[in-house]
Amino acid sequence: MRIGIAGITTSGKSTLAKALTNVFKGAHCCVDDFYYTQDFPMMTFKGKTIIDWETPNCIHWDKFEEYCERQTADIVFIDSYLLFYSKKVADSLDAVIILQYQPEDFQEALARRIRRFSNQAVPSDYVIHPDASETHWEAAYFTEIAWKFAMDYPQYREPKDLTKPILRLKAVNPLGDNINKAINFVNGLLMNSV
Repeated sequence: MRIGIAGITTSGKSTLAKALTNVFKGAHCCVDDFYYTQDFPMMTFKGKTIIDWETPNCIHWDKFEEYCERQTADIVFIDSYLLFYSKKVADSLDAVIILQYQPEDFQEALARRIRRFSNQAVPSDYVIHPDASETHWEAAYFTEIAWKFAMDYPQYREPKDLTKPILRLKAVNPLGDNINKAINFVNGLLMNSV
């Protein structure tokens, strides 16, 4: 069984995938392990040329697809912020767990991103002074690039024509609650597959 876990950055998808992999003694495939290590796609942001981490073009899709395909565990959790970009990966899924942020969850998502990046609070002046520190820059990048990309391209997390079993979880819910709901969902899938 292959279960996709979709969500934008900081939604908790990798943490959830690792927890489920541990509980169900499965395999975990994470798209984050397949970023290009050279020849990155570039973009201009705030007058600087930077790596475009949000585009599907920054991932070695052929290697990710091959890696996912090679997994032989009874249950495989495939974790990606672009889960449905690859038709091959999408077609292999038996079910999907989607960690969702709503537009009004932006401040929580930004705070998580900055805590993960620098273990600090979001600088109050990052919009006016994005160059003041790396944390300011990261907050500006998340706001203007990562969050915007996620809001503009929801089809990479949940296509409109998706017919597989879906569990939708609020990314802002307590992690333990989301893990328990996901465990129950997977147990239900396993019971129905016998």
